[in-house]
Amino acid sequence: MNNKWSRYLVRAVCMLLAALMVIGFVFMILPSKATSKGYAIQYPADLMVRIGIAYGSGAPASYEVSSPGGFSLGYVHQKQFTSVFTYNASSLMVCQADHLVRTDDGYEPAQEDSVDIGGYHIEFDIDPMVADFETQFADIADLLSEYGLPVYPAFVNKTMKVRAGCYKTLESVTKAMQKITSAHRLYGHVATPSESGVTLINPDTNRVVFQFDGGSGLLFGLQAGRPYEDRYYITAPNGYAYAGTMQFERTATGLCVVNVLPIERYVEGVLPHEISSSWNREAQKAFAVAVRSYTICNLNKHEKTYGFDLCNTTECQVYGGVKGVNTTVKECVSATKSQVLSYHDRPFSAYYSSSTGGCTASAYDVWGGTSFPYLAGVATPWEQYENYPGGSWRVEVSGAKLYDALKSKGYTGLTGSVSSININSFASGSTYVNSITFTDVNGKSILISKSDRIRQALSSYLKSANFVVERGERSVSVTDFKLDVDFTRPAYTNGVNVLTFFGEKMQKQGEQFMVAGARASTAYTNMDSFMILSSTGAVKYDRALMREEVLPDINSASVTKTTRTVKTEGSFSNFVFIGRGNGHGVGLSQYGTKDLGDFGYPYDMILKAYFPDAEIVNMSVLE
Repeated sequence: MNNKWSRYLVRAVCMLLAALMVIGFVFMILPSKATSKGYAIQYPADLMVRIGIAYGSGAPASYEVSSPGGFSLGYVHQKQFTSVFTYNASSLMVCQADHLVRTDDGYEPAQEDSVDIGGYHIEFDIDPMVADFETQFADIADLLSEYGLPVYPAFVNKTMKVRAGCYKTLESVTKAMQKITSAHRLYGHVATPSESGVTLINPDTNRVVFQFDGGSGLLFGLQAGRPYEDRYYITAPNGYAYAGTMQFERTATGLCVVNVLPIERYVEGVLPHEISSSWNREAQKAFAVAVRSYTICNLNKHEKTYGFDLCNTTECQVYGGVKGVNTTVKECVSATKSQVLSYHDRPFSAYYSSSTGGCTASAYDVWGGTSFPYLAGVATPWEQYENYPGGSWRVEVSGAKLYDALKSKGYTGLTGSVSSININSFASGSTYVNSITFTDVNGKSILISKSDRIRQALSSYLKSANFVVERGERSVSVTDFKLDVDFTRPAYTNGVNVLTFFGEKMQKQGEQFMVAGARASTAYTNMDSFMILSSTGAVKYDRALMREEVLPDINSASVTKTTRTVKTEGSFSNFVFIGRGNGHGVGLSQYGTKDLGDFGYPYDMILKAYFPDAEIVNMSVLE
């Protein structure tokens, strides 16, 4: 190429690159609906979630389910269920498509010398040009009736088939197929045991009733075939009933069982198992928003390992299907439908624990990593933690046992009994321990930082990292938080008080107010206002004005610290931990939420108390 054409080519390339840069800059500065709001993903109101029910080492060899209304059998693809067959029995056993042996727990893969249900089958194709599946299935079953073979439908590689027999060897199935072909000119082929398929057995008759093999693209699923007592549900071996779809996937250890259902039904299934369905409505509403927020921010948490979104344990959120879901739970979830917590227009994971003991701790101080303003530590002096399980605790432990406990958790820097413990620092604005040093009798020391590492290191003894520690028979200082709002002053004089959760003013439960008189309390319901007779005469109280008086703005209140001295008691040779709170201490306190709801705060103010910088938004408009 001559120099003249080289110069032209270089010039053309440069002009093209310049044009591309200009176009790119224009697109960068043009506002877009997504980037202007800061949202990175859209969450539809009918979002489906996958919850692991049995998986990993707990994956069963077989899984018996029941449904009074029968079953709809089909496949699951991208969280959506498609029905291919209806089965009217009330119970089914889902097994691996293999040679099977009967056990006390159902069926499991068998060795060839101990087979109860063989893994070889005769398979017949269906010609849609001849007749529909039901007609051809009935014809084939009629022809094979003289052989006494079980005949059942199968869904294989996206196509309905008819299968017959359960043979233990390839020789026996081949011989049977040849006999049938010769007698009826009914041409079939051999179906062999599958590494991805499942077999459905009627546990009452122990006969195969359906087989499924979707290969690597489709997973077997089933739903309740029709409503029973106005509910669609499937009951699992654990006795829990589940709405939505039960999905099954073959794994190296057995069947991975997953419940696929709409997010709102999932939130319903979490509430009664993380809190109580008898708690006040505002607390349940607040918790529903927190559960929903955690859910959408943790989708695919277990995707790589198990192939689902969230598990059903405390590692994610405790989920129990429809067990414990009452009318109040449904109404509270419905009242907050699609609502999630966000910060700067992005949803965030709303962590929670049982109780926090007077304050929370920031996610950074508890777990490390990035510091998130919306997960900062806040004072929670309204929490009546001492009244709740694990909320206030004291434990005495010897130095030798502390050494054993730390060693069992992998802290090998110590060589003998712990002789001293020093708290180096607390979490920012919190009483949660953030750095602690343990020293042994030989002068060896280990340093543990971050609150949850400290809690986990001594999980045999500590319920939280919100503690102080000292030798027995000594005194130790405990710090408390107090807001500059008056929760204790009497609401009214002249012998008449309107009660609150803290013992004065008003107690609001749903639409009910409790008013304390000289001898007893009286409940007032469904009233916009009511009269209270005092020594100075009758006074009319308006509910709205009373509510405004009773509920101070705790978010704008100043926080003060007070210190009190507590005796450790116990033996001088041991260490005494005096602690508050139960759990990691980040975000929402479950019992603290109940306290604020009992006090009369609405759910949005409850959430604001724990997440001051957060907003409540509708997840269906995030995009």
